[in-house]
Amino acid sequence: MWLYAVSIFTGAFLLFQVQPLIAKYLLPWFGGSPSVWTTCMLFFQVMLLVGYGYAHLSTKLRLRTNVILHLALVALAALQLPIIPRLSGSVQGLDSPQWQVMLLLLLTVGLPYLVLASSSPLLQVWFNRLYPHRSPYPLYALSNLGSMGALLSFPFVFEPNGSRVLLAQGWSAGFLLFGGLTLACALLLMWRAKGKREGALHVKPQATVAAPLATTQLLWLGLSAVPVILLLSFTNLLSQDMAAVPFIWVLPMSIYLLTFIIAFSGVGTGYLRWLRFLLLPVVTAVLWFKLIGPDISILLQIAVYCVSLFALCLLSHGELAFFKPHESYLTRFYLLVSLGGALGGVFVALVAPLIFNGLHEVYVGLAAVLLLSMVSAAVMNNGALRLGMPKLEYAVQVGILLYLIVPLLSFDQDTALHRSRNFYGTLVVEREAVGTADEKKRLVHGAITHGDQYVQPHKRIYAGTYYAPSSGVGRVLSQVTGERAAHVGLIGLGVGTLTVYGNGDDRFRLYEINPDVVDIALQHFTYLADQPNRIDIVVGDGRLSLAQEAANGFDVLVLDAFSGDAIPVHLLTAEAFDEYRRHLAEDGSILIHISNRFLDLEPVITALARDNQLQVFTIADQGDAEDRYYSSDWVLVSNNRDLLTSDQIQSVAVVPPFVPIRPWTDDYTSLFSVLK
Repeated sequence: MWLYAVSIFTGAFLLFQVQPLIAKYLLPWFGGSPSVWTTCMLFFQVMLLVGYGYAHLSTKLRLRTNVILHLALVALAALQLPIIPRLSGSVQGLDSPQWQVMLLLLLTVGLPYLVLASSSPLLQVWFNRLYPHRSPYPLYALSNLGSMGALLSFPFVFEPNGSRVLLAQGWSAGFLLFGGLTLACALLLMWRAKGKREGALHVKPQATVAAPLATTQLLWLGLSAVPVILLLSFTNLLSQDMAAVPFIWVLPMSIYLLTFIIAFSGVGTGYLRWLRFLLLPVVTAVLWFKLIGPDISILLQIAVYCVSLFALCLLSHGELAFFKPHESYLTRFYLLVSLGGALGGVFVALVAPLIFNGLHEVYVGLAAVLLLSMVSAAVMNNGALRLGMPKLEYAVQVGILLYLIVPLLSFDQDTALHRSRNFYGTLVVEREAVGTADEKKRLVHGAITHGDQYVQPHKRIYAGTYYAPSSGVGRVLSQVTGERAAHVGLIGLGVGTLTVYGNGDDRFRLYEINPDVVDIALQHFTYLADQPNRIDIVVGDGRLSLAQEAANGFDVLVLDAFSGDAIPVHLLTAEAFDEYRRHLAEDGSILIHISNRFLDLEPVITALARDNQLQVFTIADQGDAEDRYYSSDWVLVSNNRDLLTSDQIQSVAVVPPFVPIRPWTDDYTSLFSVLK
C-alpha cells in the first residue's frame, strides 16, 4: 500500500505546486492582475475535469490496455518538460486576455497537468483492484494533504529560496520521479495479475450495490461547485487590496483543501449540525467585512475571510463526503466532483464579470451554500442520518437567505454614474456633494479612490486626492515643468490628474493597462481634454510597453500603478528598474507613489535605488483638514542635483533609514518582508 500512497501524495504535491509557480511567471505579462490567478484556477479546474474524465473512461478498458495507455501518456508528458512558459505575441491593450492566459497554460503544462490530474483517481482504482476489501477514500484524503503541503510550502519554502527557473526545473525533475513511481505501481499491478485471469483484479459493481440516484449525483455537482465559487470570490476580495502574489492565493486554497481532508478522513458527520447553526454569524461577518473592509486591518480581514471560508467549505465538503458512493462508482464520483469545481470556476472567471459590475459573486456563493445545505439536510433526514431539530435549522437558514436578498436585489438600484468590471478589476465613478459648489466626480477601484475632479468649470483644473501641490509628485512636477519644456512619463492614468502640472510645451506619455480606465478618463473627466500639453496614451502594461519602445528620454517617470491597494510587484524589481533607467534623460528622475495601508514599499525601492547608485528620498504629505487632499507618500529616486537642492524638494525630502532587505527581482519577491 505504501507505494500507492507515496505515488498519490507525490502526484498531488506536484499537481498543486505547479499552480502558483506558473502563475508567478504569468503575472508580469498580464499586469499583475488578480484575475490572472482566477483564470489559472479555471484552467486547472477544467484540466482536472478532463483528467478525471480520462481516468473514468480508461478504467473501462482491459487492465493491460489501461496500464499501457497511461504509461504512454506519462512518457508523452515528459517530452513537454521543463515547464518554462514563453510569451509569443503581445498582450497589450487586451480587455479580456483570459483566453491567452489559458492558451499559455495549455502549451506549457497542459499534458503534464492532465497526467497528474488523472493519476490520483486512476491509481486509487488500481489500488482497489489490488486490495478490494480496503477503502480507497483515505488515499483521497492523502492526495488533498499532498496538495495542501505543496501550496503552503511554495510561498514559505520554495519561493524565497529559489528562482523561477530553478523551481521549474526542480518541478520537472519531480515529475520524472512521479513517472517512475507510476511505473512501479503499474508493474506491481501487472505482476499480481500475472498467471491469473485479468478480471480477477477488476472490481465490478456488485449486484447489491445500486447506482447513485440522479438527485445524489446533482448534489455531488452542487456541493463541489459552491466551495470553488466561495474560494475564488474570497480570494478576489483579498487580492483587490493586497498585491497579487502566491501567498494571497495559496492560503485560501490550502483552507479549501484542508476541509476536503477533514471531510474525507472518516471523522463522521456530527459536526455538520453545528456548522449549520454557525452560518448566521459567518455570513454576517463576511457581509460586514465586505462593506467596511477598507477601514480594517488586512490581517484581520484575512483572518475573518479564511475562518469563514473554512466553515462554509467544511459544511459543503462534509455533506459531499456523506453522499460519497460505493467504491464501484469511484471514478464517476470524482468526475462529477471535478465537473462541479470546473463549473464553479467558469462562473467566477467568465460569467460573473459579464453579469456583475462588482465582486457580487460572493453573494451568490453564500446563498448557494445555504440552499444546498437545506437540500442536503432534507435528503439526510429522509435517509439513515438524523441531525435533529431540522425546523430550527431551516428557519435559521431561510432567515439568512432573506438577509442576502437585499444586496442581491440592490444591484439595479445603483446610483453611480458608471460601474464596470473586466479582467483588471472593478471601477466605479461616483458623485460627491451633489448640487453644491463642491460637487465632484471620483473614480474608485475596489475600495480605493484613484482620482477626482470638481464639476464646476473654474475648479476643474485643481489637482485633488493624492496629487496636491504639496505632495511629492506635485512638488517634483512643478519644479521640472517650470524649468523648461519637460517630457513626463506616467505609469497609471487614473483620471489624468497629473497633467494639470504641465505647461503648454510639456509632453506627457501615459501608460494604462486597463482600457476601461482610459474610457472613463476621457468620458467622465476633463483633465486630458482641458490640457494644452501634448498627451499620448499607451494602452498596455507600463513595463511591457516601455520594453517595446525606444528610449523616451523622460525627465520624470512617475509610477502610480495601483490596483486597489496593491501595487503590481513586477513594477518594483531590479529588471524593471533597468528598464526605467533606459528611458530616463541624463538627469532624469523616478517618482513612485507608495501610499498603502498594508505594505511598506520604501525599503524595497531604497534597496533598488542603492543598487543602481541612485539617491533616494521620501516625501510625505499630510493632506488638509477639509479632506480636499489626501495624505500621500512618495519616493524620489534621482541624481539630479538641481532638483534635489531646490527649495521645493530640499525642504521636505527625507533620507530613508537603512533597512536590510533583499532586492526584489523577477525571480524573487517577498510580501512578508514589507507587511506593515
